Amino acid sequence: MGTTNAQTNSGHDEDHSRGSSIDVFFAETVILLTGATGFLGKALLEKLLRSCPRVATIFVLIRPKKGLSVEQRFKELLNNPVFDRIRSEFPSTLNKIFPIKGDVGLSELGLQPEDRDMLIQRVNIVFHSAATVRFDEPLKIAVNLNMVGTDRMLDLCKRMTNLISVIHVSTAYSNADRREIEESIYITEVKPHTVIDMCENLDNETLKIIEKKLIGKHPNTYTLTKGLAEQIVVSKGSGLPIAIVRPSIVCAAYQEPFPGWIDNTCGITGTIIWGEFGYLTRKHAIESPSKYVMWYPDVTFRTNKFIHAIIVATLHFLPAFIVDLILRVQGCKPIMMKITKRFERAAKTGEFFAMNEWKFHANNMMKLVKFVKASKECSNFDVDIKNVDWDIYLHQYMLGIRKYILKDNLDTLSNAKSRLLRLYWMHKFTKILSIFMLLGIIRCVGR
Repeated sequence: MGTTNAQTNSGHDEDHSRGSSIDVFFAETVILLTGATGFLGKALLEKLLRSCPRVATIFVLIRPKKGLSVEQRFKELLNNPVFDRIRSEFPSTLNKIFPIKGDVGLSELGLQPEDRDMLIQRVNIVFHSAATVRFDEPLKIAVNLNMVGTDRMLDLCKRMTNLISVIHVSTAYSNADRREIEESIYITEVKPHTVIDMCENLDNETLKIIEKKLIGKHPNTYTLTKGLAEQIVVSKGSGLPIAIVRPSIVCAAYQEPFPGWIDNTCGITGTIIWGEFGYLTRKHAIESPSKYVMWYPDVTFRTNKFIHAIIVATLHFLPAFIVDLILRVQGCKPIMMKITKRFERAAKTGEFFAMNEWKFHANNMMKLVKFVKASKECSNFDVDIKNVDWDIYLHQYMLGIRKYILKDNLDTLSNAKSRLLRLYWMHKFTKILSIFMLLGIIRCVGR
């Protein structure tokens, strides 16, 4: 397996031709953004509008979904709380956003001919963020959206007459089958277009048989297809002013647009050591509980799967069974076993990332940090991870979950803490009961 340098731009230095200020760079530009309805896309769209107010126009590629038209989804997007700050401070900026009906999963991106021609003539900057991020996505769907979708986007970019920059959003885990990852593109033995041809020509049953071999040491179809998509960017994007960005696990906002802002149940980033992370998570879950809390929060990491299975059975499934029993007696619908099983499936999905370690080289990222500092724009574009106070961040994260996910305002905090105290003693009782049960099992086995 070889490597290819990630640098695929055409060589001209846009920094000198358009000025060193980030705001100046984006002034009067026309931007095309895919994936705008996703968490990362919304955050990017808000940041561009607020910190680069001189941008001329932003086109967002949106597809009809779940019975909603493009217009309905666009209206839903603009009503998202992420834009509250813009609505309050300079609402007219939102008039710079225009929806374009399209779908990266369709031929020619599903664009109408007149829309395609308009984008080719007008767009200066492209942010390609659209992708399926489901870890359990069937191979054929993941390949079509993450790989073929990228190929289609590059086709469009190569026809643009006023293109300045293309940003392809990948993932830090695009090379999850390696333990040391440089800022390079790794060329695999299995070629991207071979995988695409297989998915287009083979039936689902045959694909299922060869899927495991294709995935290899990757944990899922997501990381596999994102890695192969990077190779497509290098080969097809040759000559384009293009860069690849590899975000790690996406989680709540630190400061912008609001501390703790989040609008989905995405995973927690593992940027700090897991032991400290567990302590901080527990600490702030206790300090800022929701009125919907069902059990006392606790975080413990184990490496022994057998011990972990016993703990899960006694401290997850046993309490869930008891709560469901009480709900049945009260004539209510039991829900806790269902929630617990869903949580365990999510934990299983994230096991690969929690149980492995990677060394990521970040020389280019460090250069970017230095550039931002040199341009004296740190207040508007703080990209230095060293500035994060993890204690404050986790506190904001818990409050963000309360406010944006659970829709639970701070007025209920006092009652939630009283409820949590009762759950604390239930938690202790369950632990003691679990120990006695475990001792009983050991005694029976030993006879």
